[in-house]
Amino acid sequence: MRHVTVTGLDKAFGVHPVLAGLDLEVPAGSLTAILGPSGSGKTTLLRLLAGFEHADAGTIGIGGVVVDGPGVHLPPERRRIGYVPQEGSLFPHLTVADNAGFGLPARQHGARRRGPGDRPDPARADRHSAERGWPDRPRDLLPLPRP
Repeated sequence: MRHVTVTGLDKAFGVHPVLAGLDLEVPAGSLTAILGPSGSGKTTLLRLLAGFEHADAGTIGIGGVVVDGPGVHLPPERRRIGYVPQEGSLFPHLTVADNAGFGLPARQHGARRRGPGDRPDPARADRHSAERGWPDRPRDLLPLPRP
């Protein structure tokens, strides 16, 4: 994972503050766990890092580039961060590539629609991903906490 720097991060939803003045430094290549009780802002922080939410104040830097801050908001697709929710909302009969590309027209990712009984061979998943032009894995992956 690339170096991540969060400075003075604020995020509120309406009148409800979720993050206030958060500072975080994650060195490149390290493993970091975000722990806290329900409602403490863990998922909000991950959504901010991925670019799904805009920070109200503060900055987020990834790999030495400011991706969110005053006058700056790099869209999620340009941040090269994978975001996988852990809430079981993936289709078990689809490959990783098919799940990720589910909403795209078939010509964009080469997927064919599968029926409920048509399970792909896991050993072929890497070959299928390569054929479809999908990278082996996103540059960075942000797992979400379980609800």
